Amino acid sequence: MTRLMILWSLGFGVVTGLVVALSAPWAPLLFTPDEQVAASITVALLVLAASQPLVSFVFILDGVLMGVNDVAYLAVAGLVTLGIYLPVLWWVSALGHEGPAGILWLWMAFAVVFMGARALTLGLRILTDRWMRLGEPDRERRPR
Repeated sequence: MTRLMILWSLGFGVVTGLVVALSAPWAPLLFTPDEQVAASITVALLVLAASQPLVSFVFILDGVLMGVNDVAYLAVAGLVTLGIYLPVLWWVSALGHEGPAGILWLWMAFAVVFMGARALTLGLRILTDRWMRLGEPDRERRPR
């Protein structure tokens, strides 16, 4: 069942990514007449569009692991992700890019590094079935 949910989620991520990518050139004009701001929004939307399959994978696994009350693992995974992401954010800030280039680097850091680290930590968790047994009573404590 989890594999089926992941497949549906990835498919939805591809569809939403295509919709966002196709709307990226004209959607910023709904929010601003400024060309540089519109260019920055377009860059952000294109990165967001490309990342949709990855984030759909992360979001479905978040829901599955929360559903089985695997919150302790999610907390540790969040700290690991933060440990990976913060140095990259510092590096992006140190680059000093402004305008569309700065937005590109910032969104790449989020979409690739942050969401990639989350996908890795959550994907590793579902490789085994340990998370599925969290709700089961401890077999060794059961009376015989």
